[in-house]
Amino acid sequence: MHEHTRDFLFAPAVEMTDAEAMRTENIRRFAMHVSFIEAAVQGGKLTAKQATKQIKDHYKAWKSSQTALKKENN
Repeated sequence: MHEHTRDFLFAPAVEMTDAEAMRTENIRRFAMHVSFIEAAVQGGKLTAKQATKQIKDHYKAWKSSQTALKKENN
């Protein structure tokens, strides 16, 4: 499992049984991560190249979590 996948799967503070609610929470968390990365770029803490890599890594983790959720609910 990708190191960031756990950030998306089954939020520890949220107990959800509905697959759609879990997918919604995952996309919300992905968007939040992207927002933080964008703020770091705007604040000069990350370069565009670093941000691109981080966003790609988070996207891969999000995609992996979506796949895992789909498998569990089938």
